Amino acid sequence: MLYDGLIVIALIMLGSALAIALRVWISGADAAVDDPQTAAHGIVFQFWLFFLIAGFFVLFWRWNGQTLGMQAWRLQVRNIDGQRLTLKQCLLRLLGGLLSWACLGIGYWVILFRTDRASWSDSWSSTQCVVLPKTK
Repeated sequence: MLYDGLIVIALIMLGSALAIALRVWISGADAAVDDPQTAAHGIVFQFWLFFLIAGFFVLFWRWNGQTLGMQAWRLQVRNIDGQRLTLKQCLLRLLGGLLSWACLGIGYWVILFRTDRASWSDSWSSTQCVVLPKTK
């Protein structure tokens, strides 16, 4: 999560820069200088960042079952049947992750107490996180 968190911070910075550049392009540089808070502010901006971050996770989970941080630790998310995740499973997994964090990580701490080692995200999306074997 730490590795992916660093990537998410970079995405937020890039997404914010793009939003500010778009604001300057549409309204002109004078409007952004007069009121810099409006360049990266508001509900549209918040949704933009949310969809950018959600897109990162959904894209990587759907494509390979691994985010860049998961690749570093040889972790992969799979369907219970061992297949690639569907879009619905990716979105449910994302929702489970958001709720887990909103509950101070309880959705991840349950891994320590469950025999199947499933987090809330895994349970709700019918997925499992596996450790891949080392490659030479």
